[in-house]
Order: sequence, then C-alpha cells, then structure tokens
Amino acid sequence: MKLKRGSKALCDLVEANYVIQSSLLTTGFSQVVLRTLILETHEQGKDSSSQQSSDDKLIPTFIKAGLLNVILKLTEQSSELESLAVLIPVLEDLKQNGENRLKAKASSILTALKENNITAIPSIDNVREKNDKIKKLEKEIKRKNEELIREYEEKEREKTQKEKLSIELQNEKEEKAKLDTELQILKGENVQLSTDLQIKQKENEQLKLENEKLVDQIKSTKMQQIPKDESSKLKVQDEKTEYDKEITKLREQGIYPIEIINKDPDHIEITAHDLVQRKINVKKANPCTITLSQILDNGIWSIEVLFQKTQGRSGIGVVRDLHNIPAGAIPTEEPHNKFIALFGGKRQEFSLYYRQVVIQGNAKFADGQILRLEYDSENGRL
Repeated sequence: MKLKRGSKALCDLVEANYVIQSSLLTTGFSQVVLRTLILETHEQGKDSSSQQSSDDKLIPTFIKAGLLNVILKLTEQSSELESLAVLIPVLEDLKQNGENRLKAKASSILTALKENNITAIPSIDNVREKNDKIKKLEKEIKRKNEELIREYEEKEREKTQKEKLSIELQNEKEEKAKLDTELQILKGENVQLSTDLQIKQKENEQLKLENEKLVDQIKSTKMQQIPKDESSKLKVQDEKTEYDKEITKLREQGIYPIEIINKDPDHIEITAHDLVQRKINVKKANPCTITLSQILDNGIWSIEVLFQKTQGRSGIGVVRDLHNIPAGAIPTEEPHNKFIALFGGKRQEFSLYYRQVVIQGNAKFADGQILRLEYDSENGRL
C-alpha cells in the first residue's frame, strides 16, 4: 500500500511541479522503468525448471502499474517526451502479451506518444544491452529524485510558514490601526461636543438679539409697506422685460433655454445657474428619469451634461415626445423601454439600449466627464 501511495504522490508532483517533470524526463527515469519492465519480460521467458528460483525476483503487477501511471501522467503534462521513445518496444510487447491491467495503460501511453510524434529508436534486444548502464544510474537517479522531493517539501514548508507569519502580522497591524482609529474618533467626538455646546450658547444669544431687532423692524416697516409694494411691482416688470430680451438674443444665436420637467420635487432639486445651465440634485438614492420640455424638431440639437456621484449608474438619451414619464420611472422597464434610446454609464449592463435591445461595444462614460449628446431631427440620428 505504501508503494501505491508513493506512485500516487509522484503523479501529483508531476502534475503540480514543472521541475519534477523535467527531472524525470532528463535524469533517466525512463531507463529505470525500462529495466523494470524488461526484467519482468526476461523472467517470464525462462523455462519452468528455473521458474521457482526466480519467483522472488518477479516484480508485482501493482508496482509496474504504478510506474506506468507516472509515465502516463508525464505524457499528459509535458510535451518534451523524446526520452520516453526507448519504452515503445516494451510497451508494444505489454500491449500484446501483458496482463489486462497493464495492457490498457501501455495502450494509452503508446497513443499519447504517437500523438506527440514520438517513435521507437532501439529494439528490445538493444535495450537489454543497456541494462548495465541502467544499474549504474539507478542510485544516482534515486538520490536526485529524493533530493528534489526534499527541496520541494522544504520550500513548501517555508512558504507556508512565511504566509502564516505574514497573515498574523497583517492582522496585528489592522487591529492596532482599528484601535487607534476608534481612539481618535472618541477624542474627536468629545472635542466636537464641547464645540457644539459653545456654538449653541452663542446662537441662543444671537437669536435673542435678532428677535429684538425683528420686532423693531416690523414696527418700522408697517409704515413704509405701501410705497415698497409699488416699487416691487415695477422691479418685477423690468426683470421680466430684461429676461424676454435675453431669451430672444439666445434664440437668435441658436441657443435655447433649458426647461426641465420635474415630476418629483421632493426627490429632485433643480437649480438654475443661468438661462442655459441647470444643476440637478437627486436627494434620495432612488431611481429617477428626468426629461426636458423642449421638443427636438427642425434641425440638429445638442446638449452637454456632466454626471457626478452616480458611481457609473447613469444614462443619457432621447425619448419620444408624446410619451409620459412619471416620477420614479426606470427607462429600461416596461412600458418606457419601448420609447427610449439610451447610452449607458460604465456600471450599466449596456453600452446602448434601444427599444428593449441591449447593444454592447460603445465606450461607457464615467463621472466627471463632459458628455456632448447630438440629435439630428431630420434623419432621427442620435
């Protein structure tokens, strides 16, 4: 059973370690296997009178099977199989005359060698002449193999120990950093509480003063309220006239003011920087779809957009003008996905979404990029 486990362990080493593969293929392992198989063939060829005396020399089938398992594993893991060519005559003999268990293994090895264009070089007779040389190499091969195995096992032990020490050191560093962070947080909270208390006291004092001032201002304002109301009306009229002039001037330049449809003012906050720029702030982390009131017809329209803090879960596109998008709508869900063409951000599952079809290939955009979207109303090209 120990020999069987040794064969299994050697097969595992062949599969896991290129150095072991190379060593077995270059240090005469194939000659050891050849000598073992030839010795068996030679013993089987003796007459019956000498059979009894040679019984003790016969090699058990499971040892030969184990050696053939190692050779088969080498044919599966390596492409440098030229040194195994010496085994072909003996393998052919096993395939024809060997035990059933050995026939199958010999056949599999021969098939693998044939697929790698490895052909026999010596005959069985020529191989037997090399038995003396094989005997001389056996001790050296065994020594080298044992040395390689010891080196491999030692390196694995060292590697495991280093990894264990590294993990322990990292855990200690993380625990220390965690404690330091918690300590700093507690100190900061104490300082903040003290500061907040002082601020609140000052705010209370300031509020008292402001309340007193407001009472005085209200009394004074009541006497002047009527003239100021008339002045405010004139000011509003002047501002409206100026606004209309600016709108007319922008349209003459081909620039149209942005008007945004806000179906969910509790969720979405829109701030006007000027007549043509808007800042949209989403107050809650809920899905939302926002549209312009402008109908894009009669020419080429363009808009520039910059997304921030969306984590790539954004999109920009066009929607059919007659389709109504309610608060909380998701553009890729029914029924809205039938009327929308949409370019996706870097964390969306699509590059382009059009009429319920997901299309990949376009470069996805990220937060902080200025996006320019252009729509040609004449041919419907986005």
